[in-house]
Amino acid sequence: QSTNYNAVTTSFPLEWTYEIGLFLGYVKGDGTMTAERYPTIRISGGEEDADDLRRLEAIVAAWCTTKSSTKIRVPPPGHFCTTPKPMAFIAWRVQALSLFLLRLGLDKQSPPESRRAPAPIFTASRDAIRGYLSGLFSTDGSVLVDAKDEVHPRLILTMASVSPGLLQDVQLLLAGFGIRSSISAYTTSNLR
Repeated sequence: QSTNYNAVTTSFPLEWTYEIGLFLGYVKGDGTMTAERYPTIRISGGEEDADDLRRLEAIVAAWCTTKSSTKIRVPPPGHFCTTPKPMAFIAWRVQALSLFLLRLGLDKQSPPESRRAPAPIFTASRDAIRGYLSGLFSTDGSVLVDAKDEVHPRLILTMASVSPGLLQDVQLLLAGFGIRSSISAYTTSNLR
């Protein structure tokens, strides 16, 4: 056997933690997963996200006896966008980790329009929910300050998604922290 991904020992936390939530948020936002012969989980981001991926690298290393490292490279032209910039990547080949993600529905096999937050996040600890939201907003979100009203400036969190269900799930999770939110459509010009 050329790889020993089946021999990897795992020690997942028994409770939902901030780190689990963070990892799930990153996988949902910028992750891909293959569940074929050698299950592989990949997370990618911009070069500026390399430190975040290194943090995830350390988190997964605490759960699984596997070696992964964050790599930075320039994708081939046309792979992600018309003007490729350095990207940060990390990948794991750990069957137990893949099964964990599959059971949570994070395999991304369903059409993007119908994707949802993993159901257990709604009963997870507040720390795990904070981690999940942090991972999602780190990958698919942005923060803006609306200074139109100088007396009551608003903090605007935006998250791009084609899945109305996922946005509704995020809205419910934010409400659990007393954060009011609304969902609205917008167009962007950076998509090919």
